[in-house]
Amino acid sequence: MYKSADVAVFPSTYEPFGVVAIEAMYAGIPTVVSDIGGLNEIVNHGVDGMKTYAGNPNSIADSVLAVLYDHQLADNISKNAKAKVKNMYNWNKIAQDTHFIYQKAICQTMAERQKNQMAQESARKTKKAKTKGTLLTFRGREALA
Repeated sequence: MYKSADVAVFPSTYEPFGVVAIEAMYAGIPTVVSDIGGLNEIVNHGVDGMKTYAGNPNSIADSVLAVLYDHQLADNISKNAKAKVKNMYNWNKIAQDTHFIYQKAICQTMAERQKNQMAQESARKTKKAKTKGTLLTFRGREALA
């Protein structure tokens, strides 16, 4: 269906991600989206698609007409959009990004654990230093002097 379209228009007022826009971009169809949610993050206006003000029919009409009447613009954004989708939304890239996020979370957790251990050790040494003169060690036991 995308191949038979001259332009793909997604005038959403709510869109958490925007898979349909990515599909249209990958199909090489000039794409017009609302500037909300995930659609706003996917498209760079005039570079790989066109953005409109959500809920504004005049804004939508302006962007659609620009793409329909300016063939050079339509060709440029179609090519840029397809390349962007190939680079950013392929499974290898998604897997790498997911792996990086997990690795970062694990490293932060390990770093936080080490930081807490170091703080506990420091507190223990400080406490021991404060009580050093008042304790006597006798056969592995400590007694106050």
